[in-house]
Amino acid sequence: MKSVVRVGSLKIGANNPVVVKGMIKSSFDDRAGLIKEAKALEKEGCQILRIAIEKKQDAQIIDILKSRINIPVEADIHFDYRLAILSLEKGVDCLRLNPLNINKLKQIRQVVALAKDKDIPIRVGVNSGGFKGKRSEDLLVSSMAKEIFSYIKIMENLKFKKIMVSAKAPSARVTLKVNQLLYKKLDYPIHLGLTATGPFYEGLIKSSITLGILLYQGIGSALRVSLNSSSLEEVKAAKVILQSLGLGFFYPEIISCPTCSRCKVDLRAKVEKFKKILNSNSNNSYNKKVKIALMGCPVNGPGEASSADIGIAFGKNYGVLFKEGRPIKRIGHKLYSKVLLDSLK
Repeated sequence: MKSVVRVGSLKIGANNPVVVKGMIKSSFDDRAGLIKEAKALEKEGCQILRIAIEKKQDAQIIDILKSRINIPVEADIHFDYRLAILSLEKGVDCLRLNPLNINKLKQIRQVVALAKDKDIPIRVGVNSGGFKGKRSEDLLVSSMAKEIFSYIKIMENLKFKKIMVSAKAPSARVTLKVNQLLYKKLDYPIHLGLTATGPFYEGLIKSSITLGILLYQGIGSALRVSLNSSSLEEVKAAKVILQSLGLGFFYPEIISCPTCSRCKVDLRAKVEKFKKILNSNSNNSYNKKVKIALMGCPVNGPGEASSADIGIAFGKNYGVLFKEGRPIKRIGHKLYSKVLLDSLK
C-alpha cells in the first residue's frame, strides 16, 4: 500500500482519486490577471494550484490566493531555499523543491524542520532539463532517479516522510521509464507530468499517451498536463485523460462517429453546438456520468446510440432518439439539442 499525503483537505496517494493540478501562467506584475486565472482554474476543476515563487515579493500572493480561492496552493521553489521558508510562513499547502538546485544539507534541514512543524508536505521534483549536456535515455533515467533517491534519504534521516515525488522529461520514453522505476522503488505518491512538450498539438498527444500508459498501470496520484497553451486547456486535458480511463467523472461524455461519405448531416457542427450548450453555465448541473451519443453513420449509428445513456442516430431527413437502449421517437434535425437536454433533466 502506497503512503498517503494530505495537501489541504485532499488525500493524495494509495486508493484516493488522482488529483488534477494547474499552474498559474500570469505574470506576478499583473495581480488582477493572476487572481482571475486562479479563480478560472478552480472553476474549471483544478484541485491544487501551483505557483512559481521566484523572488521574495512573489510570496505575497500566497495570502491573497488563500483568501480568494478554496483549493490548496503549492509553491514551486528553485535555487533559493529562503523562498521555501517564506512560502511556508505565508501558509502554503505544499512545497516543490528541486534537488538539482536546492541541495545543501543545512538548507534542506531548515526547510524540512519548518515543513514538519507546520505539517506541510514536500514534493521532490526533478526535470531532465536540470542536467547539462546530452545523455542517453537510460543514463538520464538513472540520473533523475538517483537525485530523487538521494534527496529522499536526507529527508527520511530528518524523520520527515510527508513526501511526494515527480520526474519529468520532454521524452515520453524517459518519463515512462523513470516513473515506472520510482513506483517500483518508492512508497510515496507520484505527481505525473512531462515537461517542454513542444507545440500544442504534439504536446497534447505526447502527454495523453505517456500519462495514459502510466495511469493505466496504476502509477500516479496527481498530474499536471504541461502544454504550450493556457492553463485552462491543461486542466481540461487532464480531466479528459482521467475520465477516458475511468479514473474520474468531470463532465457528461459525448461520443460521435468520425463521419465518412455515408454521413448525410453536418455532424461536426451538431456536436460542437451541443457541446457548447452543455458546457454553458446554465447547464453545468447535468449528471457527469452520463454518456451521450451523436451519430451520423447508418452502419454503427443506431448501435452506438442505443448503447449510450441517451443518443441520436441521424439520417438524412430526421434522427432517431434512443434512451437507455430503446428507440423513443423520430425528431427533426433542428430540435435535437432541445430534445437531448430535456431528456437529461
